[in-house]
Amino acid sequence: MKKALIVVLICFLSMKGFSNNIVDIFYLIPAGIDLDTKKELVDFYYKETSKIKESERQRTSCKDFVNVIDKSNGFLSLSINCGDGIIEICYWTQESGDKLIAINNYGFATSKFTETIDFYLLKDSKLKKLESENIIPYEKIRTKLLRNELNDQLILEAKQNGLYEDESIVFELPRYGKAIKASFGLDDSDNWSSRLLDKRACELSWNNLKLELK
Repeated sequence: MKKALIVVLICFLSMKGFSNNIVDIFYLIPAGIDLDTKKELVDFYYKETSKIKESERQRTSCKDFVNVIDKSNGFLSLSINCGDGIIEICYWTQESGDKLIAINNYGFATSKFTETIDFYLLKDSKLKKLESENIIPYEKIRTKLLRNELNDQLILEAKQNGLYEDESIVFELPRYGKAIKASFGLDDSDNWSSRLLDKRACELSWNNLKLELK
């Protein structure tokens, strides 16, 4: 009987202490990588990568590669697809103790683009996925970035450059601070930004379970 109580107590304490840092959260959330592989990536980071100056860290082979684990700031960065993609993970601890988690998956082609950005709420050791389309104010971001009162010709140019498409907006999760950065990640080889944009980027902060422009 005493052994059974000890086991129950250990399990309870484990649940209470679980997901206290970014590595625990990385193990918990879906990221297209199985748990054993995640653990291998983290082990390699602490054995090898963390000993190298951050600005000098480079992949040695075409494998997934953890570039940053910053427990104090609740941030993890993972290089995937032979370096053509990045997964950023961070979390915000609410006053209630619940954690809001963001997973930003972006890649590079002719320009930088966010493939997916997902949000989760970790409450009472239970993970719940939130609907991104109800969280991100895409139209307000676009309005904030674009110049006011564009004429018809410039509106057409903006549409031709894909600036009215949600997929053209790229997000950057915070390692330091709390705000999410949003910008157009499209190629600007013909300098269209000088004609069309009022701002290069804007910031978003949490208000309950939604993001608002700062």
